[in-house]
Amino acid sequence: MFALRLTATQVLRPLAHFWWLLALTVALSVASDFWFVQAPSVFAAEGLQRDAFSVLLVLLFATLAAQAAGQRVLTWPIAIHLMAIGLIVSAISMGVYVALDINQWLNPQRAQVWYWTSVGWWTIATIAACHALLANIKAWRRWLIGIGGALLTTAPLMQLELARYWVFDYESAMADRAEEAAPRRIPGSAEKVWAMQPALVDHDLSRLRPGIPGVVDAYLLSLGADGNEDVFRNEAEYVDQLLRQRFRMNGRTLRLVNHPDTTAVTPLATLTNVRRALSGIAAKMDRDEDLLFVFATTHGTEDHRLYVDLDPLPLDWITPTDLREAIDEAGITWRVLVVSACYSGGFVDALKSPTTLVITAARHDRTSFGCGADSEITYFGRAFFVEALNQTPDWLAAFELAKDAVAVREKADGFDPSEPQIAVGALLEPRLRSWSQALEVGKPVAFVPAVPKACAKANCERQR
Repeated sequence: MFALRLTATQVLRPLAHFWWLLALTVALSVASDFWFVQAPSVFAAEGLQRDAFSVLLVLLFATLAAQAAGQRVLTWPIAIHLMAIGLIVSAISMGVYVALDINQWLNPQRAQVWYWTSVGWWTIATIAACHALLANIKAWRRWLIGIGGALLTTAPLMQLELARYWVFDYESAMADRAEEAAPRRIPGSAEKVWAMQPALVDHDLSRLRPGIPGVVDAYLLSLGADGNEDVFRNEAEYVDQLLRQRFRMNGRTLRLVNHPDTTAVTPLATLTNVRRALSGIAAKMDRDEDLLFVFATTHGTEDHRLYVDLDPLPLDWITPTDLREAIDEAGITWRVLVVSACYSGGFVDALKSPTTLVITAARHDRTSFGCGADSEITYFGRAFFVEALNQTPDWLAAFELAKDAVAVREKADGFDPSEPQIAVGALLEPRLRSWSQALEVGKPVAFVPAVPKACAKANCERQR
């Protein structure tokens, strides 16, 4: 294509070619977004902004390149050539992605490699187009214009978050799930289960080891709050195991889990039990010296509440204010709070303080991914706890690793980015780093779900 000599028609009457290429580009984008977004999906006209912005960048570069060559008449031919290049590169990339997806070879790592390969193709093709169309200027200037054009037309798109034509319909998915699956119920007497709660919490508190004076000890309260999906029990129990074994908190962790299989031995994840547990942990620790880790995993709502459910008990959902007040009432100073739920970024403002680290799985207006009846652990739970914290004991570094890993996986799966959030208290950061650096970290802990996906799908007997 680049070796052909431009005809007068191509130079003077290019608009028809431009509009046809734009239409094909939009059609390819619509098809690509539809293929990779998880069902159920909904069409979003806002996706046009991505193609519109790309075209504006192409036109801007074409204008600048033609001006630099002293031939403004080449503006439209340059734009058309770049549009054609972009269409070809996108078509090839989509074809490879689809082939990998169909053969179940598509993973975040391959997706990332192929993405950068496509960027490389675009860069080479842009430089080649400049050499073919700007033959009247010196070669070094053509190289410079080509490289500049590749940067101008790709760098902004990498930095900005642009909408897609098809997006995951989270609300519809949740509604369908509620209709298809009957809520799990507590076996036996719900009244008896409720009456057992103070004794269960106090029993677990009695087994906690007291803090050692002069040593910064760490305690964990881990919550899995929705009893209808095994993924939350899996995640809450794994975090408990990880911090006991790798982070040397053995004897200083407590779990609250809503699950029909554990009601006889594990306290429920209710607001009442959270308050009781925090009060008991505070009595064991040095509240002005030791660290408190709180992990909560469940569904989240757009008005920033944590879903708490175990049928038929009428349980209160937990708000950011509820959680903040419970910790404040316990009088614990140093806090590391991790909330894994949709819209969990809405907890940041209520929980943050100079002595607190707050980490959430999503932005205040975004969903997170990886829950559901056939899931073993959420995207964020796997990225942060299973992968990142098994690589480094530094919680801040682990968050950055997890944030990148979640973004890669969500992009490969066609999801809108959840954008995990972090708020680091100025006083908490040096204490947390000092604690993690002094820690004799244990070996990495493999993730073994308490309820494997095979059991979740087949409704087989769950492991206790």
